[in-house]
Amino acid sequence: MRKLAGIGLLALLAGLVAAACGGTETIEVVKEVEVIKEVEVEKVVEVEVEKVVTETVEVEKIVVQAPTATPVPPTPTPRAAGDIEYEWLFKDSLGFYGFGIEAVREMLDRAYGGNIIITPSDGSRLGSIQFQNANPELAGRLIQTQSELDILLWREGGIAVTGAPAANTRPHGLWSHYPRACVMFFARDPEIQSIYDMDGKTVYVGTQGHVSLIESNILFTQAGVKPNVVVGGRSGRDRLADGEIDATLYWTLFADSMSASEDPRTHTAMQLNGDWHFVDTPLELIEKAREANPEWVNAGALAPVKVFKGGLRTAARTDYDIIQKEGLHCMASGSPTFHTAPSAPEDVVYATMKGILDNREASDDYFSFYSKLWQDRLGHYGVPQANFHPGAARAYDEAGVTYGMEGIEEWAAANPNG
Repeated sequence: MRKLAGIGLLALLAGLVAAACGGTETIEVVKEVEVIKEVEVEKVVEVEVEKVVTETVEVEKIVVQAPTATPVPPTPTPRAAGDIEYEWLFKDSLGFYGFGIEAVREMLDRAYGGNIIITPSDGSRLGSIQFQNANPELAGRLIQTQSELDILLWREGGIAVTGAPAANTRPHGLWSHYPRACVMFFARDPEIQSIYDMDGKTVYVGTQGHVSLIESNILFTQAGVKPNVVVGGRSGRDRLADGEIDATLYWTLFADSMSASEDPRTHTAMQLNGDWHFVDTPLELIEKAREANPEWVNAGALAPVKVFKGGLRTAARTDYDIIQKEGLHCMASGSPTFHTAPSAPEDVVYATMKGILDNREASDDYFSFYSKLWQDRLGHYGVPQANFHPGAARAYDEAGVTYGMEGIEEWAAANPNG
């Protein structure tokens, strides 16, 4: 009876399970039910777990990551111009550029009461480049003077157009000492009217290492003339005034206007001699020079400049015309530029140029013979605006003062009669 009862109990249990699941085969149904239940439970658990985990991760991203995230640096507040303290170093010929630097020091002192200063040191153009290359950490503190060709024809690791080693970085423009300068020749012999008349003549062409030697040679070569060139020593102005030479090369500022000007000593020589005249660089000769030197042209050099009959007369205070005819030309070059390295801090450059532009009338006390023109055109030299320091460009734009080659073109369009 115990055996029968055990068997009956087993049968009863099997039957109950089978009935619950709708199966009829006890062993297979029990196994199948167990599997089904396990699978179904796992699926439900998996779904529920996935949902919970997903929600938990999303919460953690907000709660956990936010406190440890690297904060975005705040945009630095630009320093006000009056809060900047800076010492510029000027290394160049004080004999030639000193009065210009002294004027600028006065402008900055008026603007900032000694916070931005310029410390001059006598030297040379070559020396200033050598100093920059040897002391790159100071490049951003230097203000130097070079011709615009030193900027236009700059080659990294190469030789500057002057024959000096190139600066280790292309200079960035600030302002010009002699705006819109042009290579001009002057003579006293009425037979010398253009460069084509210089064959066999004695002509002063500048000092060793200056761009004038290269430019005059370019013009003489294309003109097919062979003058007896004189380099260095006494100035061409003094030699021509004393009758030692037949012609001299010189640079005239504001050459594209009726207000063209030289320096006071040259004006005095023009007055005393009474017979100086401009020697034409014909437009077709400039075009030949440009065709022979495409690299220069592509860089923006060797541009022709139209001069005006009667130009120079007002500045020189002569009773005769030095530029005697209409339709004459010279070749753009020779604007000594004040420039610095790209590493100069933008806010410092901006403050410096703003101080100059806001107080440029101080030039009346230092170089009155061309100060009024300089105040309007101190940014006018043959370098594209893209080659100006960004800080300088900002100051010019805010002051509404034109600059660079684009500024020259604007001025010429607004002043077709010079």
